[in-house]
Amino acid sequence: DHDLLELGLKTHLDPVTQPDIAQRILDIRMAVREKFARFVDSAVIEPLDPALYNDNATIIENIVFGSTRENAIADDRLAASKSFRRALSQSKLDTGLTYMGYDLAKEIAGLDLQADEVTAAIGAYAVEPDELAACRSIVADRPRDEALSLSRQNRHFLQHLVLKVDAAAHDQISLDGELKDRVLAARREFGEHMTPDLAAVIERYDPDTFNPALTIEENIVFGKVASNGSSSGRTLEALLEDAIAELGMIDDLRRIGLLFPVGVSGSRLSPSQREKLALARGLMKQTTWLIIDNGISELDSATQRDVIHSVREHRRDKGLIWSLQDPDLAGGFDQQIQLERT
Repeated sequence: DHDLLELGLKTHLDPVTQPDIAQRILDIRMAVREKFARFVDSAVIEPLDPALYNDNATIIENIVFGSTRENAIADDRLAASKSFRRALSQSKLDTGLTYMGYDLAKEIAGLDLQADEVTAAIGAYAVEPDELAACRSIVADRPRDEALSLSRQNRHFLQHLVLKVDAAAHDQISLDGELKDRVLAARREFGEHMTPDLAAVIERYDPDTFNPALTIEENIVFGKVASNGSSSGRTLEALLEDAIAELGMIDDLRRIGLLFPVGVSGSRLSPSQREKLALARGLMKQTTWLIIDNGISELDSATQRDVIHSVREHRRDKGLIWSLQDPDLAGGFDQQIQLERT
């Protein structure tokens, strides 16, 4: 049941075909926001507010202020679009981004790394290994005060460095009040002058509207988890479940979870979920005999016992043979055979 609820929360919902569910999700959004402010440090989740800069989002996320279904357009392509370049220029944000990008490129270029350390280290900067050489070349080409005289291609490269990293995690990317205001101006400019091809794939954020480009869980939370808020995950999960239960949405989300696209061979499921699904498939066949070769190795010991008990109860009047790795789990079976290596 918990897995179905989890999968339901990860599902995308079409508010046009299911408007009632979408409205109830918005009700849960408000309930969770109230609960979170009451029981947990509200700074752990920073709401997506159209009028405010979000410190836990990247600069490009702050400007676009929306999502696309199934990553319909990559950030690099989006940042190179006519609408985005116009937004940077009209807000005069491009100059500040160029200087910040130079500082970040200098930091990246100065990393003293062994060959096997490169990928892991620069991953924190959201750059590819081959971009390390570009950073070193640009920094060596001219000093910081001449960054604006770089070629347009190199200026855009420096700006892109800054756009896609988590500003809160890097000292070199410090946005004062003026720069944040420019980001908000770029957000407004981008929203007002999106080309039709971008407007067709980007769903802008609105606190009062269900966003079909977000999962149900993302629609409920409708905010960014603070960089220092990872330990609050369990608390947020509990508050979500409480609010969903209070509004009578548990069964609805479980039914939605049954429609979750699991991917090829269940690739979008966790290993434990794949095991549970395989067991459920076997039980549905209602065969005279069911033979299980372990099949629960990815579950914790308490869940293994619960699953074995449930399957035995379900198969009470039918044959069940189960090969288990832990002899202690076989206690409730009528007959037990233990094989030992010699």
